[in-house]
Amino acid sequence: MIYFDNASTTKMDEIVKNVVDEAYEKYWANPSSLHSLGFNVEKEIKNSRESIAKKLNINSKNLFFVPSGTIANNSVINSVKMKDKNIVISSIEHACIFNSAKNSGMEVRIVQTDEFGFVNEDDLISKIDENTLLVSIIHVNNELGTINDINKLAEISKNENPKVLFHSDGVQAFNKIDVDLRNIDFYTISSHKINGPKGIAALYIKNVKTFNSLYFGGGQEADLFSGTENVQGIIGFAKAAQLDNNFVEISNINKYLRKEISGMSGVVINSPVENASPYILNVCFEKIGAEILLHYLEMDDIYISTGSACSKDKGSRVLESINVDKKYKEGCIRISLSKNSTMDEAVEFVKKINEKVEIIRGILG
Repeated sequence: MIYFDNASTTKMDEIVKNVVDEAYEKYWANPSSLHSLGFNVEKEIKNSRESIAKKLNINSKNLFFVPSGTIANNSVINSVKMKDKNIVISSIEHACIFNSAKNSGMEVRIVQTDEFGFVNEDDLISKIDENTLLVSIIHVNNELGTINDINKLAEISKNENPKVLFHSDGVQAFNKIDVDLRNIDFYTISSHKINGPKGIAALYIKNVKTFNSLYFGGGQEADLFSGTENVQGIIGFAKAAQLDNNFVEISNINKYLRKEISGMSGVVINSPVENASPYILNVCFEKIGAEILLHYLEMDDIYISTGSACSKDKGSRVLESINVDKKYKEGCIRISLSKNSTMDEAVEFVKKINEKVEIIRGILG
């Protein structure tokens, strides 16, 4: 099997799985309980929080565990919303940001990007005024792999309005590329994108006074995200964050795929060469249907995506935003790698995609 759909989710690493299984046996008590079993679990959560915070170079007191990246992103937007105010987001945000903003009741201002998904700085400046509460710009785009300079964009935003809060969805960035949060107010990370368990994510909040909780209960997570903690998920997340991301090898694989695929006829590569995550490569083929190609590859036990898994059966808003030529638009796929991807898999993938594209074009004429 060749699994190149890692931007949607990754397989839990065996080391992580073993840690999670052990946690189910040893740390099953409620961390809020006052007895020693509860205290031991609370200690493990503390250690996990500190371990992940260290990777982000932040104080562990500013990191809060949540059930998913979607909940974290939604929480930020709904935490700051106020009547007669506006929020600024990019045109290539993940669906959970885009749809949450649209349903917040605030005015939503959309910042445009160039053909590779880099935010237009002049347009960003033009969208911010005295009524702007929040700017949210994705760090690594989940369809293109484009890396936006979030610290620079945050600085630009705060120069226009010093009261602006800046959020970034770092789900595709954390533990894959360098992350610097010096100008960032909120930052979202997720476990299942880095070979950890599903059902656990985290939100960095620079100043808790700027965040209004939407959840009320027992006061867990500094009273910001009440609810009994997903202990096993937290422990697994921390372990996954310690794994080597195999960056150099993945970069070489990405370069190989780019070189070989760009040599095919009727193809365009949407992912930028510079300032791009090597874990994501977006490619469009002329005169084929992406879903047809996906299923033809699946016949040979090869798995890819046509775009974001969270936007199933919908056209890609990201590809619309970067103005992909209409002759390629129906044939766009996302190849996404993980630390476990190999060059042998890439070589076989190139061979098979050449075969399948030619077959499909022969059928469709």
